[in-house]
Amino acid sequence: MRKLLCIAAAGLAAAAGAAEFFVAKDGNDANDGSARAPWLTIQRAADVARAGDVVTIHGGVYREWVKPANAGRAGAPIVYQAAKGESVVVTGADPVTGWTRGPEGLWMVKLRYDTFGGLNPFTDVISGDWFDARGQTHFRTRLIQDGKPLELHTRQAILAGGNILEFKVIEEGHAVLVPGEVSGTIIANFAKDPNVSTPELIVRPACFYPVEEYRDYIALRGISFKNAGPNWAPPTSEQVAIVGTNWSRGWTIEDCEISGTECSGITLGKYGDVFDDLGGNAQEQSNAIARSTENGLDRVGHHVIRRCRITDCGQAGICGHLGGAFSTIDDCEISYCHLKKAFTGAEMAGIKIHAAIDFTISNCRIHHCGAHAGIWFDWMAQGARISGNRLWANSADLFFEVDHGPVLVEGNDLMSDLGVWAYAKNVAFTGNRIKGAYRYSNDRRRTPVFKPHTAVIDSLDSLECSQGAFIYINNILACDPRYPKEKHPSRYEDNWFVPAEYWHIDEASGACTLTPPPDLERPAFKPVDAARIGKAIFLDQEYPAVTRQFPRI
Repeated sequence: MRKLLCIAAAGLAAAAGAAEFFVAKDGNDANDGSARAPWLTIQRAADVARAGDVVTIHGGVYREWVKPANAGRAGAPIVYQAAKGESVVVTGADPVTGWTRGPEGLWMVKLRYDTFGGLNPFTDVISGDWFDARGQTHFRTRLIQDGKPLELHTRQAILAGGNILEFKVIEEGHAVLVPGEVSGTIIANFAKDPNVSTPELIVRPACFYPVEEYRDYIALRGISFKNAGPNWAPPTSEQVAIVGTNWSRGWTIEDCEISGTECSGITLGKYGDVFDDLGGNAQEQSNAIARSTENGLDRVGHHVIRRCRITDCGQAGICGHLGGAFSTIDDCEISYCHLKKAFTGAEMAGIKIHAAIDFTISNCRIHHCGAHAGIWFDWMAQGARISGNRLWANSADLFFEVDHGPVLVEGNDLMSDLGVWAYAKNVAFTGNRIKGAYRYSNDRRRTPVFKPHTAVIDSLDSLECSQGAFIYINNILACDPRYPKEKHPSRYEDNWFVPAEYWHIDEASGACTLTPPPDLERPAFKPVDAARIGKAIFLDQEYPAVTRQFPRI
């Protein structure tokens, strides 16, 4: 009887999904995944783990694209975590060995295409809707030595009879990729001997990304993901990144580091279908939104990203279209995204979100991000909150494009030269310190409207997003935010204007010290409640509740 009870208890535990599996660099995928007999690859665990299971990964470098096969449940996610106190790196790059020395200090190696992990570094280049290559070829891969990428170029006729030609065009820190039929050749001018300081080449599109939709409730904890080669992630196509949720619900990504891609670091994004990359225009985007409502828009989103560090992303640190609704980004540092500006388009930012429905960004540090902004809400931000963040050294801090609102911007430090850029309406600013200037324009595009606090479209392409109906209350400002050509009247109450020469910004931390002259009279900041802030015009929707009313002096 006791044996039967034990068997029954084990069966209940298995049904509850309470198993813990282990992965280690000295493991074997033929093992059982226990602490004593761990698996070698994270993918082996991802094929087995189900709702409630925990995958504990021991320290080391794992060269994989992990494709989770199963979904968790609310209250019972599938957890992938680094073992306590151990450094776990998942990378999309492989070491490249076997270099031979050529003339003028150049090095050459030939690589077969069938050795790669889903990305052909010689032929897969960045492309897609709203992408502008500026007349150049931009590779999805990187060749990296000592953590520093080389500049990549392509020359079709650089080889002849196995000999290197045109080698004088390859400067130190540069490499040429020469594609062939079944293999490609790399010719590089390294700063160090590649047979001593081994370079790595990105050969995988992603590090952790499900290839199937609805892989819900997955948690990633304490893992470093780096060096992957996803393609451009526009809102009208599947959005892949180093780490991405695909079309899923309820992911948690916490205490992770994400870095090293020509495109995006994290995507909370749209699924892929046969309509991908049909054209970068407003009509195709509206079509994609309409199709998404039929593909479970109401059952995705609700993700949490917290305490993550995201850096060195050529397109965006975090982006998403529709799949990020009802999500939260908290206490993250996002930096050095689209800083090189080697290409352009309409999808670059520290954080770039379409359909920021009840979306919250709080307590983050966002800096040194090139065009277009540190935070960009594009199309359909509704019920969103930007709270307690510090932004500096960006091309612009906040960009609102054809949003109906309401959006609440509260208690932030906006310290870049351009603080707010807007083609939108119904944005309220309370308790902020804004050093930068303002750029406004009216926009007659029409975008969908959602029923408040839902992913249910009330009407498609219904409201013109002309600018105005802004609210500025209890802010410290260096520049006048008024716009004489606004379509909808705005309100300005109890703001304190402190000239820019009295603002002192620390370049490294973004910390701001104000030293206004003692005779500069400041207003009596008064509390802001729901009645004072009012509702969004046309939508009749309340703003998120104000929690940071007064600026720091």
